[in-house]
Amino acid sequence: MMDMLPHLFADSGVWLGPPASTSAEQHDVVFYTVLYISAFFFFLVVTLMLVFIVVYRRRKPGEDRGGPTHNTPLEIIWTGIPLVVVLVIFVLGFRGFLDIDTPPSDATVIDVEARQWAFSFTYPNGAVSERLILQIDQPVVLQLHSVDVLHSLYIPAFRMQRNAIPGRTTEMWFQPTKLGTYHVFCTQYCGDGHALMTTEAQVVDAAGYSAQLAQLANIFVDPGTRQPLPYAQVGERLYKSSGCAQCHSADGSVGQGPTWQGLFKRDQKFAVAPAGYTLTAADDDARWEEYLRESIVDPGAKVVQGYQNVMPAYASQFGGSAYKEKKLAAIVEYIKSLDNHGPDGQPKYYRPQESPQTPSAAAPATAEDNSAPPSTQGKTEP
Repeated sequence: MMDMLPHLFADSGVWLGPPASTSAEQHDVVFYTVLYISAFFFFLVVTLMLVFIVVYRRRKPGEDRGGPTHNTPLEIIWTGIPLVVVLVIFVLGFRGFLDIDTPPSDATVIDVEARQWAFSFTYPNGAVSERLILQIDQPVVLQLHSVDVLHSLYIPAFRMQRNAIPGRTTEMWFQPTKLGTYHVFCTQYCGDGHALMTTEAQVVDAAGYSAQLAQLANIFVDPGTRQPLPYAQVGERLYKSSGCAQCHSADGSVGQGPTWQGLFKRDQKFAVAPAGYTLTAADDDARWEEYLRESIVDPGAKVVQGYQNVMPAYASQFGGSAYKEKKLAAIVEYIKSLDNHGPDGQPKYYRPQESPQTPSAAAPATAEDNSAPPSTQGKTEP
């Protein structure tokens, strides 16, 4: 919870923060209408109550000063005014509800996958990102689903929130109206790492939107040089964007899961594993790579001693296509690159190779590259 507080109070003020979408503008009209009407009648009732206490107080014991028992005009007024107020609120709210529930036909559809404890956004061109990239003044439909437990996506600046429910797809739409970067939260308690399940929504112009999606479409190619990036470098990016950093540190610090620093070729003791299974520094690279891959796509198969089996499976995110398999290979390569250094300052076990120059490196790449992922034994060709 303490990790979430800086985000919650970053843009805090007496009132709501500035609206950054068309739905937020509609929401604020209804919100402030109800707020100011409620405040007016609250102070009116309290003031009249205090006045009546003084004016109509009993001055002598047993005194009966009498008073009106019926006043038709007064009853019509205090019935008619609230009725008009309620009807105004209903019309404003219902009109906003219809707008929020009916997305325009030209809206961009973005798939949102929620898992413990991160969001993943997939765009129409196949690009995937850990934060939400939006084009200003372009309507957007978010299709949300969860792969594990109940989550919820909330963007305060847009005044929009929807639950992500396992086994179901929910939708919400909005149209960003201001450039900038805005906080995104999960507002349903989803486990130990709930407070860390935050990201950002970045609203950019049309040119910036197209450029970012083109870059995200293939993370294995440098967008400037069009040359292949080393797998370990891509793996580091995926480590930060896929939620791995929420539980696994890369610097040796303690987390919910084992640190990745020095994990490769470190003797392992398991609380859960097949009978007779062992894994030591003496085992070959292939056995270690098999273990690392399995621990990502099916983490419950082998659980390291001293840790709980709370990690969700990443089979859908890193399996099912050649491109996803390449991302898995990149993460494994990054874990290997965090090998503890020996006395000479060089890694004890990890031996990276230079990225080979391939003819396809200069060609535009797409997210669904169907080439098979290479072995992660030092190779960096995407």
